[in-house]
Amino acid sequence: MSEEQPTPVPKRAPDFHFLMFAPGLQTDWFFVAARRYWQYFRPIVVDETDLIAHIPPDKAVTITTLARSDTASFLRDQIRQDLPDAQHDELIYETLEEAKAALDARADSGARFGPE
Repeated sequence: MSEEQPTPVPKRAPDFHFLMFAPGLQTDWFFVAARRYWQYFRPIVVDETDLIAHIPPDKAVTITTLARSDTASFLRDQIRQDLPDAQHDELIYETLEEAKAALDARADSGARFGPE
């Protein structure tokens, strides 16, 4: 099962783009699944919202999250609570292979964020 949540394209290009992984994902989710996406778009990789909270409020922030269905709501709630003004680009995939295929497709097409 894979799911890419409909995410509106940010109103303006973000000043800061973060890639955040859900708790419990192995390092392969970055080094294998997200490698090409990161090489192409160069988001700042984080595993919590602490750093993002220091971005000045006048800067546009988009957070692309990668999670399985069992942890997606945790990340969604955390971002809504800690960073209510951030644009959230949510990716939910059950397997490393599904995540890699989706992120590679984004890199290949130059689509940093999900569908409009």
